[in-house]
Amino acid sequence: MAGPAPTLLSTTAPESASFWSDKLKSATGPRDVWSTVDRLLGRGRHSCDGVGADELSTFFADKVQQIQSNTAGVPPPVVRPAAPGVSFSHFSELLPEDVATAIGRLPDKSSAVDPIPVPVLKGVADLLTPFLTHPFNQSLASGFFPVCFKDSFVTPILKKPGLNEMSPSSYRPISNLSVICKLLERLVARQLVHYLDINHLLPAIQSSFRRGHSTETATVRVLSDLLDALDRGDTAVLVLLDLSSAFDTVDHQILLEKLRVSFGIESSALSWFRSYLSAISGPLWRQMFHFHRHHLWCAARIGLKADSFHHVHHGPGADCRRSRTSLTSVC
Repeated sequence: MAGPAPTLLSTTAPESASFWSDKLKSATGPRDVWSTVDRLLGRGRHSCDGVGADELSTFFADKVQQIQSNTAGVPPPVVRPAAPGVSFSHFSELLPEDVATAIGRLPDKSSAVDPIPVPVLKGVADLLTPFLTHPFNQSLASGFFPVCFKDSFVTPILKKPGLNEMSPSSYRPISNLSVICKLLERLVARQLVHYLDINHLLPAIQSSFRRGHSTETATVRVLSDLLDALDRGDTAVLVLLDLSSAFDTVDHQILLEKLRVSFGIESSALSWFRSYLSAISGPLWRQMFHFHRHHLWCAARIGLKADSFHHVHHGPGADCRRSRTSLTSVC
């Protein structure tokens, strides 16, 4: 009698099978599980061999410019003021314990600009945290984000198998920032999100990039509303809006105005965000071990916006006619 069909794990070397089994068991959620499965099966990450760095940079620059041209004549959004007495003028001073905790929560991913890998950094965090805490506090107190933190290595990845590998439109640029930059961003994001939460500045039903407000809870809410409408005998219609190139551009002036007016960000805190969004030298395109520096062709995802600025851009007074993006660009 024939035995059970061999699985992928059973056909690999024992060490490899043990490694992938441990990775799947340690996954913290569905996203981690599927990410591990994709890596195991070799799916979703195809290097860019058919398009040059200059061609890719030109393509995305033109793409963003076209989007901005199409929205140039739209009136500016209406920005509602924050409630009286609600303001965020300066960041709290960071303690070495805060930095050490943030280091421990970093994913074990490193960038080509990192002097040491993240796992090594975690191992010596107790020695390095005083030397990181001081410049971080200087940055927050002075309202200045170091320009050297804004460099990133960008690897173009094919969006999905079967696309034309000779076309720049088939690729998604993946930005890889230095771990020091990510660390400072996470510390700032923690203070910003705490301020937004305690002052109830975010819409209660806004999901994604918020603790307890995931895409799963959004799906459950929409499904519940549809079922309730059907139970009442009403007609239920679901309208979905997909913003073109939503992760590519963001109008910095609109964002800063919303930070100041709608969310009460002022003084050195506002200066820090202005510095964070300005004077970005651009990504280093990585292709076949050659590096090319280009000026930023998009309105900068440095990292923080995916976690925090997303709420600001789509919070009170959001107007999708001029918002242009959801604040999470690719580089």
